[in-house]
Amino acid sequence: MPTKGPSPFRRALGRAARHFARRAGHALARMGLQFSAALYSVFALAFGAEGWKNWRADHRQVELAHHAANLTQTRPRTEIELGLALVFTYFAISSWLRALRHGMMGAGPADVQAGAPPRQGQV
Repeated sequence: MPTKGPSPFRRALGRAARHFARRAGHALARMGLQFSAALYSVFALAFGAEGWKNWRADHRQVELAHHAANLTQTRPRTEIELGLALVFTYFAISSWLRALRHGMMGAGPADVQAGAPPRQGQV
């Protein structure tokens, strides 16, 4: 006697569970990218503000001393702060772009009906 496959109800339940898990995983991945981008933005702003403040203080000292020194001379701490601000700005922008791209690639059937291009393998 041949064994019967799973009932239609079980197959539909399994498909629904896989669809929900895929959608939930997609949403969580996008939220993670957005959260990390926001965190990187906070670090970039903090380092940038502190670096700018120190850079201005360095230049005021050079102006007050009436040196003919190079006006781009800064303390190493200022250079590190400004460098970290640039690095965290890069991380923030790339995370925002990845989150945006991640959201565009997740076009589902409702998006296709609304005029969005279909995903690969979706008609």
